[in-house]
Amino acid sequence: MPYETILFEKLENIGIITLNRPDEMNTMTSQFFSEMGDAVTAAANDSKIRVVVLKAKGKMFSAGGDLEMLKSLDTILKAKAMVSKDGNIIQKIYDMPKPVICAVQGVAAGSGANMALSCDFVIASEKAAFAQVFINIGGIPDSGGMWSLAKCVGVTRAKELAMSGRLVKAQEALSYGMVLKVVPEDNLEEETMAFARELASKPPVAMGYIKQIANKLNCMDMATYCALESDLMAIALQTKDHKEGMAAFIEKRKPVFTGE
Repeated sequence: MPYETILFEKLENIGIITLNRPDEMNTMTSQFFSEMGDAVTAAANDSKIRVVVLKAKGKMFSAGGDLEMLKSLDTILKAKAMVSKDGNIIQKIYDMPKPVICAVQGVAAGSGANMALSCDFVIASEKAAFAQVFINIGGIPDSGGMWSLAKCVGVTRAKELAMSGRLVKAQEALSYGMVLKVVPEDNLEEETMAFARELASKPPVAMGYIKQIANKLNCMDMATYCALESDLMAIALQTKDHKEGMAAFIEKRKPVFTGE
């Protein structure tokens, strides 16, 4: 389907979702949340897509929620419906059994920052920065913000960033574990796509299981973890990709994984 606030394309076996409101600082509207939800669902359900890349047009990744939209949320029911709609997108990104890589070229503020942090990996340009600006308008982080932030930086630092609303530049974000790496601005696209192609060359079933088990680490004790590990590993060892990986290793060649 055609989109206006985003672009969705497939390049080889990589799905690319691009925020497409550069003249409005890629702010997020009700239409954006609808289109983004559709695109994320389509990427998750497309068996030919092995990796998803999230990026944005323009100098800024996203300034977060559109001000006119925020003004329209003048009842608790309206506000809850919109925040829930946003949260559903974050949940889909988190749950899809495919790695999601976010490329951040400039400032990611508010919901923009938290949508980036919900991805499995963030690659940032040297000019990137992140800010939990909700406190400045009397709000709290949405888009799963405190949850994603605390997983990266710990609870104490997450509270400090959310309560101060201060700007975290790329190198500081790297030191906190918010981003995987920082690259020169001119290399962001190349570095992101190279990483996406690398992951896309790996066995998709095993990749999905790694994401699933990693995302559950904080809510499992060792016994529960080992039980889940044995279940998933037992299934992975029955796949054609496992047999291909073993054969390629023995034959000293590069494996070709099919996702079966």
